Amino acid sequence: MKYFHIVFFIICFQYFIFSLIAYINQEIKLLSLLVAILLLLNPTINLYKIFYQKDEN
Repeated sequence: MKYFHIVFFIICFQYFIFSLIAYINQEIKLLSLLVAILLLLNPTINLYKIFYQKDEN
């Protein structure tokens, strides 16, 4: 039973962190969406660069 309060604290701390992350995500949903779109577009941009470099050579 002596570790119970430590486990309880960890669970509460994780819940606090998760709720904080959820709140931040609500606030910056558009920003995170833009970041996700940019991350999705990044490989295609790199592919375009590779193709253009091949065309130049």
